[in-house]
Amino acid sequence: MEAAASYLTRLADDLKDLQVTRGGPLLMVQVENEYGSYGEDHNYTQGLRDILRENFEVPLYTNDGGVDWTLRGGEVPGVLAEIDGDPRSGFTSRDRYIVDPTELGPLLDGEYYTLAPDFWGSSNPHNTAVGKASQIQQFVSDLDYVLGANNSISLYMFHGGTNFGFSNGAIWKNYTAVFTTSYDYGAPLDESGRTTDLYFTFRDTIQKYVPQGSIPEPPENIPLLEISNITLSPTVSLFDTLGKKTTSVEPVTMEELGQAYGLVLYEHKVTTAVQGNLKPGDRARDRVIVYVNGTRRGVIDSTYSQPAQVSLSLQPGDTLQLLVENLGRVDYWSRESGTFVALEDPYKGIIGNVTVGFEVVSGWDIYSLPLDEPPAASKVGSDAITTGSAPVFFQGTFKVEGGNSTDPITLDTFLEVPDGVKGNVWVNGFNLGRYWVVGPQQSLYLPGTILNPHGDNEIVILELEPNGETLTAAGVAERRWANYPDPDYP
Repeated sequence: MEAAASYLTRLADDLKDLQVTRGGPLLMVQVENEYGSYGEDHNYTQGLRDILRENFEVPLYTNDGGVDWTLRGGEVPGVLAEIDGDPRSGFTSRDRYIVDPTELGPLLDGEYYTLAPDFWGSSNPHNTAVGKASQIQQFVSDLDYVLGANNSISLYMFHGGTNFGFSNGAIWKNYTAVFTTSYDYGAPLDESGRTTDLYFTFRDTIQKYVPQGSIPEPPENIPLLEISNITLSPTVSLFDTLGKKTTSVEPVTMEELGQAYGLVLYEHKVTTAVQGNLKPGDRARDRVIVYVNGTRRGVIDSTYSQPAQVSLSLQPGDTLQLLVENLGRVDYWSRESGTFVALEDPYKGIIGNVTVGFEVVSGWDIYSLPLDEPPAASKVGSDAITTGSAPVFFQGTFKVEGGNSTDPITLDTFLEVPDGVKGNVWVNGFNLGRYWVVGPQQSLYLPGTILNPHGDNEIVILELEPNGETLTAAGVAERRWANYPDPDYP
């Protein structure tokens, strides 16, 4: 609680003058978030309540799923209890299961879902209400239900935004369900902040319940920028950028290396012949690319409930490398999930022994690869880049044409890497996030604020599974969603 108090007090310093009591837009402050889904430690939540009361003037509230056990787990005496999800069943449940009068008051649907986030995977299509008349009608009906009774609603998401860099989260479902870089969510404002048809549907519905003319007209959507094909050339192999190594008999986790995001490379020099299926500790955490003597031999991927197996036959003198990618930290778990408490098992990299067949593989050189920034360009090795090569950084430059240099929104675009498999993209040193051929996301939002309208712009791509001497990128005016087979999963 000391850490929580320190953080919340510091946060309040930045927000205190934004409270509605001081003429700002901050109306309420929430105690925890859907805590009832996770637990029922009321000493903890009451402690948070007291910290927030000391630092904020606006009303406090809780927000939980609209069923008995979540509401009872999350309720806090003296704090207004609210719900999320379906407002009809949620409002009924709130007034049925919350009996402390200090927790009752106006009804609020604190998270009304405008659709849903996307998860990486060949069988995970993009979530959108486009072309789904019944879904749109449900939105309208729910808004009418809430606002017609003079209750309140908060749209989640109104604008979903982007998980830039490595910042996307994940959910544990006995496999790692990984959020895409895009958090578009099918929201009324798209990822670039432009209005959609759904925005006007919501706007027209809400207009019936507020004074005429009180909702301003939105600005017109500015067309997105197109950028012609950019050819990128290889600069350096990821395995030629390794820094300080940590030597250990057994693997250590990403966290033990003092690292939060990115990748870790585990390298072992084989001294004894071993063969059989490789097991990277207790389980893949999260995506393990396996190399023998610098050639990719397979991928063990926790986004599958039954990851592919990689069978090896190692001889003395061979080099075994395991490149482990942190695909995203678990940020939600519920008591009804039927799994272990995933929020309390955040570790990435490798936990436990690596085995090949029945033999424990001991003796590792370990390299931390947080990739806070791409490496400086250098001459790539003389080996040809073919299917199975180690990850490679590619670099190129481009200029923008037709943008209004005084308004960065005219430079907004979506970047595609049509011949890429999986990797990350930096533009002018800013990490746009991950791409992955499996989809559903096939284009990365590139904000115009990142681009230089008057000169060269640099693009760097780390392609984890290169298969040629060049890579292509382009900026498109219409983003694309699609799913394709995973080349690494049989």
